[in-house]
Amino acid sequence: IAITSPLEVIKLRLQTQNEMLKKGTINKPYEGFIDCFKRTIREDESGIRALWKGNLVNMLRYFPNQMINFILMYNFQSRLSINANKHSKVSIMYWNLLAGGLSGIVSNIILYSLDVSRTKLSTDQRNPITKQKQFKGFFNVYAKSYREGGIRAIYSGFVISCFSSMIVRSFQLGLIEFINTEVISKDKSSNEYLAKVSLTISAITAVIEYPFDTIKRKMMVASVGPQPYLSSIKCSKQLMNREGAVGFYKGFFALLIKGFISLPATWIYTKLRIEVSKEKV
Repeated sequence: IAITSPLEVIKLRLQTQNEMLKKGTINKPYEGFIDCFKRTIREDESGIRALWKGNLVNMLRYFPNQMINFILMYNFQSRLSINANKHSKVSIMYWNLLAGGLSGIVSNIILYSLDVSRTKLSTDQRNPITKQKQFKGFFNVYAKSYREGGIRAIYSGFVISCFSSMIVRSFQLGLIEFINTEVISKDKSSNEYLAKVSLTISAITAVIEYPFDTIKRKMMVASVGPQPYLSSIKCSKQLMNREGAVGFYKGFFALLIKGFISLPATWIYTKLRIEVSKEKV
């Protein structure tokens, strides 16, 4: 997480640069990935350390998020009584998708405010005119957000985030679990093939989910400011009218690089998941 934090910060700033412009955090749009990288170091009061803004909060969120997702996934599977002896393969796939989606929604409910805090801290820097930052730290994000916008400012973008989490976890957990237990043989020789399938599903899911992530990030950053978005639909319409479809994928290049760097860890993590899952079969 610490290694890829600079890429995550750049991604977030490219996604939310219009909101940063409205608040006066930056005085002109970023021209792309390289320009954002250079200007973040040059313009932010923290210098190169700005590339790790919000990283501690992200670490506090990431590991519990993974743990909660897997615990809930298997818990929902048990409660939904997903059993190969009682259901057809289509039915089992449906229930696995549902279990994965429910786990994503519940984990999002529990940890969403940490994601909001991380996003706001990562995109916050000293205003070039007032010489003031919007937030002074982790706890100040909550205090100031609640003071200026109430609970809505802390949970801005929550609905579309739940929808996004449902899609991601349905495929990354539910579909992969179904393929593992019902499609591919239980032999260990199939593990490498399943790992490749899992990574492919994760990559496709990232492409599908990214526009929802962009809308969510914009709503998070704009929740405390001059022009908060009242709904994800209005945010989507404004973005489409202003920038077209390409606006939904700003910062996606940073995500691709992050995915490439994280590939070895993701591969190991996926293979471990497969082994754990096979032990349950």
